[in-house]
Amino acid sequence: MGTESGMRGMIEVVWSLSRKAYGWPGRLALLYIQAMVFSLYTRRGCHLCEAAEDMLAAYASTATVELVDVDAHPDLERLYGSRVPVLTVDGVVVVEGRFDEATLAGLMRSLTA
Repeated sequence: MGTESGMRGMIEVVWSLSRKAYGWPGRLALLYIQAMVFSLYTRRGCHLCEAAEDMLAAYASTATVELVDVDAHPDLERLYGSRVPVLTVDGVVVVEGRFDEATLAGLMRSLTA
């Protein structure tokens, strides 16, 4: 992933899923996602974290995404250390550990349902 055309393709997939699930008002679903705050708790050298970051860039490109290094914060390291990557939406844990594109697509659909 990581390339601009790859991200554009993933955005089109999300848009298509949104339109299929919600009809023409699918645009409203994307606007709703824009208002959410996504936080991805990661650490350096974590290949799962890097993959999660790439997928988020594609699937949640219109949202605010905060990347948080758990090793820089002792409390977060204790809380999320062995569970990274951990994705929260508006402060609620929605995915942790290994996740894939199907998981993120399902999450995006559920957030707008």
